[in-house]
Amino acid sequence: MRSFLNDKLKNDGGQGNEAIEIGLQYANNEILKDDDIPLSLIIIIGDAPPNTPENVESKRKEAAREEGNMNYWLETEDYKVPTHWSTEIKKLEDSEISKVPVYSFYVLNEKVTRIEEAKAALQTEFSKLAVNGGKCSFLDIHNEQTG
Repeated sequence: MRSFLNDKLKNDGGQGNEAIEIGLQYANNEILKDDDIPLSLIIIIGDAPPNTPENVESKRKEAAREEGNMNYWLETEDYKVPTHWSTEIKKLEDSEISKVPVYSFYVLNEKVTRIEEAKAALQTEFSKLAVNGGKCSFLDIHNEQTG
């Protein structure tokens, strides 16, 4: 996993904030399925805060333009309706089906220069994601002993 994450974080930082709402929406959809293998935990790893509602709207428009199809999101069965990470976390917390723990890990990409400040900001954002008994922690993927 360290090698995968190190490779992904060597880029220019991606598209800004993370589309965590999509992963959480997926998890909530999985919980609702009548499945033989229930969802038992959710792990979130990111190097940027979750999307804001404005990010969600603008990134959806950009993805549609890139795909050359302005109905791109409307044609996805599970993701037609825009959502926000806080809405999806609330669903997980309020679920009567299963209280799936969410573990959130924040990492730093190579371009970060003010390390302690960046870690504090990410810890503030990612701690909001750790619910139902899950934990929030810094994942030092650049350290072979702890990452």
